[in-house]
Amino acid sequence: MQALRDFNIIDVKGSQIDAGYENRAPSTTVFLGLYDMREFEQNLARLEEAYGRELIIKSSEYAIVVFKGDDLGVIEEIAKLININGAANVDKAFKIVEQKSPDNPKRTFGYVIGILDKMKAGK
Repeated sequence: MQALRDFNIIDVKGSQIDAGYENRAPSTTVFLGLYDMREFEQNLARLEEAYGRELIIKSSEYAIVVFKGDDLGVIEEIAKLININGAANVDKAFKIVEQKSPDNPKRTFGYVIGILDKMKAGK
């Protein structure tokens, strides 16, 4: 299952944490579909051309932390976040999320964005 998640074929939607971790509902697995690897590689090359190879490699490494290593949309968004927020802030946000257990519903790209938003707001 984890390999399917790593290749962006399935996604796991964590349940809400309203009454504590012990009482949360089970996570839901969502099939995202299959994709053509040649098309994926072509689109990845386009991202590397637009943002630079090093930035896309680093963005891919961050995307792996939130199980989105093969999600080109997330990789591109991370590249944009690095350009907007700075590499140090993005690194700090991903290090916070990386400490969370793989089954923790907060180990998501959305949570990273929330951390960066709080950094901007000075909280």
